[in-house]
Amino acid sequence: MLSYLETEQKENEHSSNSISLYLNGSATFLNLPLLAEELEAMPHNKTIFIRFEGINYIDHASLDLIANWKKQYVKSGGNVYVKWEELEAKVFNPKNLVTSIKK
Repeated sequence: MLSYLETEQKENEHSSNSISLYLNGSATFLNLPLLAEELEAMPHNKTIFIRFEGINYIDHASLDLIANWKKQYVKSGGNVYVKWEELEAKVFNPKNLVTSIKK
């Protein structure tokens, strides 16, 4: 389903100061409220790793939201790691969209 997005926060085992935010499914403009809520709920002054392994599609609205949130979070004293190169193939790619629908 194109509008399905699941998020999960996990504290990293090796460091209580870092958290991984796992995104699974499709991150589209339809899910912006959920994604924004999850990002805003991240604890302050932590190191955040946003994990996209479970994402099969992400649109520009979601990318913009993540990029803007990252800037604000870093300004407030936190650290955010995003592997933008992992997302390049997942931004509007018709093959990914068809694969997403078939699953």
